[in-house]
Amino acid sequence: MNFRNPIVSDYLIHQGKDTETEPEHTHDADCGCEEKLELLTIHYFPDEVLKKKCETIPEVTPEVIKLAKDMVYTMMIAGGVGLAGPQVGKLLRIFVVDISWNGKAENADPQIFINPVVEPYTEEADALGPEVDHTKTTPRITSTEGCLSFPGGRGKVERYSSIRVSYLDLEGNSNTVVATDYLARAIQHENDHLDGITIQSSIPSFDMRNVRENVKILLRKRIRELKPTPKKTKTHRR
Repeated sequence: MNFRNPIVSDYLIHQGKDTETEPEHTHDADCGCEEKLELLTIHYFPDEVLKKKCETIPEVTPEVIKLAKDMVYTMMIAGGVGLAGPQVGKLLRIFVVDISWNGKAENADPQIFINPVVEPYTEEADALGPEVDHTKTTPRITSTEGCLSFPGGRGKVERYSSIRVSYLDLEGNSNTVVATDYLARAIQHENDHLDGITIQSSIPSFDMRNVRENVKILLRKRIRELKPTPKKTKTHRR
C-alpha cells in the first residue's frame, strides 16, 4: 500500500529545511497538517521488550492507524528502512518498511503490515502444486544487515530470497503480496522482531562492543534532551 502523501507531506512540514529563512512549524488552529505525528522512542539493545513475542491486533482501530503513521514517521527520522512494534515498545504484530527511503521525501514509499504472515515462496514452485514444500525449494541468500535497535552493529544473516506475505492494511482489508531480494529481506527482518528474534547472534563480538557504547551515548543524549532547560536569572547591577 502506498501511504506516501499524508505521511511524507507531514514529515516535510515537521522537518524545517531552512530555519533561518522559514519559521519553525507549530501546530495551531490554522495548521494545515493532516494530523500531528509523534516521534516515538526507539528501544535499544538490551531492552527486554525486544525479546518478547507480540500479540495479534484484533481490529484496525484509529489508535492502530495512528501508531502505524507514527512508526513510519519515526523510521524516517531515524533513517531506517524498517521498524517493528517492539522497537517502539508496542508488543503488537505490526511493522513498517520502506526500502526506497533515503532522506528524500519524493522517493518515500512506506508500506504498513498488520498481523503479517510470512512464508517462503516462488512462483515456479507454486506452479508444481500445493504439495510442494517452499521451505526446501526457495533459494536462500546471505547478506549484511543492520538494525535501529542495535546502533552501529551489522551482521550477516541468511534469509529466503523470495517470500509471500499476507497482512491487513490500514482499512482492515486482507492483502497478499510477493516480495523478492532486498524487500524480502527487510520484511523478514521486521517480522522476526514480532517473535522476539533479533540479529544479535549474527553481529560479531567486536561490533557488539560498539553497539553497547553507541547505546550508552544515545541514552545519555536522550536523558539530556528530557531535562528541562534551566531558566536564566537576570542579575541587577547596583
